[in-house]
Amino acid sequence: MSEQPRRGNLPVHAAGFVGRRREVAEVRRLLGANRLVTITGVGGVGKTRLAIEAAARTRGLPDGIWLADLTVVAGPDLVAATLKDTFGLADRSARSALSPLVDFLEDKELLLVLDNCEQLIDSCAAIVAKLQAAARGIVVLATSRQPLRVTGEQVFTLEPLATPDPESSPSGDLTEYESVRLFVDRARAVVPGFAVTDGNRAAVAAVCRRLDGIPLAIELAAARLPALSVQQILARLDDRFRLLTGGPRTAPDRQRTLAYTLTWSYDLCTPNERALWARASVFADFDLPAAEAVCIGDGINQHEVFELVAGLLDKSVLSRADGAGVTARYRMLETVRQYGRQRLAESARTDRVQRRHRAYFRDLAVRAEAERVSPHEVYWLQQLLRELPNLRLAIQSGLTDPGGAHDALRIAVAVQDLWIGAGRYREGQRWLTRALAADRQPTPVRAQALALAGFLTTLLGDPAAGQRLLDEAQTLSDRTGDPATRAIVTMHRSGQVLLTRPDGLADGHALTERALTDALIAGDLRTQSLCHLNSATTLAFLGDPRALDHAEQVRELGADHGAQWTEAWGRLQLALVRWHRGEPQPAATLAGEALPLLRAVHDSWGAGAALSVLAWGAARDGRHRYAARLLGACQAIRGGEGTPLAELGAFAAHHDQCTRETRAALGAAGYTTAVDQGTHFTLDEAIDYALGATTTPRTTADPTGLTRREQEIAALIAEGLTNREIAARLVISQRTVESHIEHILAKLGFTTRTHIAAWIAGRR
Repeated sequence: MSEQPRRGNLPVHAAGFVGRRREVAEVRRLLGANRLVTITGVGGVGKTRLAIEAAARTRGLPDGIWLADLTVVAGPDLVAATLKDTFGLADRSARSALSPLVDFLEDKELLLVLDNCEQLIDSCAAIVAKLQAAARGIVVLATSRQPLRVTGEQVFTLEPLATPDPESSPSGDLTEYESVRLFVDRARAVVPGFAVTDGNRAAVAAVCRRLDGIPLAIELAAARLPALSVQQILARLDDRFRLLTGGPRTAPDRQRTLAYTLTWSYDLCTPNERALWARASVFADFDLPAAEAVCIGDGINQHEVFELVAGLLDKSVLSRADGAGVTARYRMLETVRQYGRQRLAESARTDRVQRRHRAYFRDLAVRAEAERVSPHEVYWLQQLLRELPNLRLAIQSGLTDPGGAHDALRIAVAVQDLWIGAGRYREGQRWLTRALAADRQPTPVRAQALALAGFLTTLLGDPAAGQRLLDEAQTLSDRTGDPATRAIVTMHRSGQVLLTRPDGLADGHALTERALTDALIAGDLRTQSLCHLNSATTLAFLGDPRALDHAEQVRELGADHGAQWTEAWGRLQLALVRWHRGEPQPAATLAGEALPLLRAVHDSWGAGAALSVLAWGAARDGRHRYAARLLGACQAIRGGEGTPLAELGAFAAHHDQCTRETRAALGAAGYTTAVDQGTHFTLDEAIDYALGATTTPRTTADPTGLTRREQEIAALIAEGLTNREIAARLVISQRTVESHIEHILAKLGFTTRTHIAAWIAGRR
């Protein structure tokens, strides 16, 4: 199979990868002959880095290489949700959580890297078995401390790096040993110019031997060089090993060695660095403000958190989670994180720190909720997306803490835009259901949670259960007498009518009007905008000209308050209504204007509707192949789940007409081919294609293989723009810019932005 442009979300290469040529070659060979390869080995031996390096060198997969990190997945029931997030799939199906994955992957040819499976081994094994049975083109590369034990699995046990022979004198060039090469590489990162000399050769060889060639242990040892000589490191290792000989005799030697190394590294930290290490282990990853809020107290004040974080970075306890973000984020390797959790438990502070973590993310979620329909709403939505793993951990900790159930419920309600706008229907319903069972206090928040759960349950295809939840919400709302809560509950009731009762549209509109009245009394701009959106859709289906006024109200609300996402939805709703009124050209223009902001907040539901309108317009203008590709992209974005907005009620007639006309114009084979091309788009690629950033799928306008968007970004790099400035210039997310830059580097064979800038200058 010929080499294809790289696709997927895999990094260009494993950061800091040293050696392992034989292992990379063997894993690639196994991947070429098997559909499931599992890399096993002790924690810290380098399984993840080997998997990424081997996968990055794999070619001939038209649907790309995808990495799913299961490190901070909160439970086995979220493995499928994490995989759907990896592929950008929505979560709106009433079927099992696995069904949309099967539907999406059944005709794909791709490599899926499942990293850190050991904590969820049974769930991972079951999902891999089902996916491989249904999707014959899927190859899985897993990393785990134990095999998945799935039929057809090929296990590759990753051994530690080669170390100098203790029986021979350490003479000559020790860098023939990979462990020494790794030690020297990491040493030079902290002590420029470090080299193996006659004076330290024996000590270097002994350190690598005593650490059994485990990469993590070697990296932690090398990080000590700014403070200690190699000989001092060796002496402390000797002392530490003697001290810890009472460890579990049943544990493998290398696991015990890694534990010794972590304990030694822990002891080298200052008391406050140790405390921060332990407390920061409650995060999935974190930024400085989060650490300053959660990790203070008991001897640590807010002003010293930065220095403590810097100290842990220097000691390789922490690493940067992203290299080019506006705000630096930090993470721990999972082994280091687990060690920190053990230390936190020993200090009897786990509950206290988890409560602070939960309170911080509760407050963040509530603030994001309050900033809807404001100039900051896009920022906060992007922040919620970044913090989703921490929000999940916060909800989970609330459900396991007898005093935290209300926090869990409050967070689940406050982040509803993650459940609805970003297509995580099933996950939102699951969290709400669990939190409602844990917190039964008759509060306004409970009424809102019941209504939201009822609406999500209806979206997932169970209107009877949804109605029961909505009825309970209405009863509680009436008891509270709170107009804001009453508006939210009534608005969700009207949404259910719109979804389930085509003959009850007038009743649904009456409910929406009642909700709007309460929202105006409460000053709730978000609910006002949602009520106008409901009214615009309902009245459009009824053929009422007031539909246009309600859609315009949403656009004006967004414009008046600097709320770009709200304004984008106003434009999208205007596009749908205008198309329904027989005004295709302004409808297509409005849909195109909405797309960049819908992309910025990963709004798959809204983006799918906008792409549908553009497909309708393309079919009407005779651009049938373009229309068919957009129809395929719409299918891929929603993952085959639920009923998308553009195919709801009377809008479905326009979608059906577009499909019929396109199929007739292209013929069955041509239509199927074009739609299939569209299904291979990611959300970003589909929007780029719709807006003309590329002309056809999988083609390039440059002999280097760069797409037009990648050429554009390369030129902006040459102008000296940062990733943030490029994102602002092109109205795309910074994460998308970073992904494009990774692809540019891979295609051109470069390693830095400077190389890209020089290449552009040379072409000019």
